Amino acid sequence: FSTIERKLTSIEAQKLKDDGIRVFGIGIGINEGVRLELQKEMEEIGSDPDSEHVFNLEDFNALQSIERSLIRRTCREAAPECFSQVDFVIMLDSSGSINREDFERVLNFIRQLSSRLDVDSGLARIALVIFSTTTTVIFDLDDFQRNTDISRAIQNTPYEHGRTNTADALRFVREEIFSSARGDRFGVQNVVLMVTDGESSDERATI
Repeated sequence: FSTIERKLTSIEAQKLKDDGIRVFGIGIGINEGVRLELQKEMEEIGSDPDSEHVFNLEDFNALQSIERSLIRRTCREAAPECFSQVDFVIMLDSSGSINREDFERVLNFIRQLSSRLDVDSGLARIALVIFSTTTTVIFDLDDFQRNTDISRAIQNTPYEHGRTNTADALRFVREEIFSSARGDRFGVQNVVLMVTDGESSDERATI
């Protein structure tokens, strides 16, 4: 969970949702106590209803079990691939609390997930940012027009350390990534998917 400015996380998440952006949250808590706190934070971050937008998992191996469900909810259809127009931003927690092996599991998950979005035809655009103490853009919405290029870029995502500054990451995505200069398209559904293993450091600013 977020270890920096946790209360700010709630505030920044609400601003995203007020802008009409659908927010999905995947919280992965190994420890039961952490998992309960993480669930609360994910419910604050995710769009309503929580049952549609929030996933709380016990470990990183469980990611594969939610892939189809997440795509279905994102695209509002039951097809195995997503043929909806969507600008899809993935926010990946890369703080020091996630070890390298689990980080690789998350990368494999988002590679598989992104392959189900129809980038090749131009219907979907995908951006990836990683966040810890700071936020780093791996690629913007208009950087790649082929699924294979996106898969390669995800595979090469660096493993970083630091604390979990969720609030700043949410603010950055809202103010910087969802802009026409970085590939956001007018009239197209905007979706954020956050994957994290912990609770925000400043809970005032994330809801």
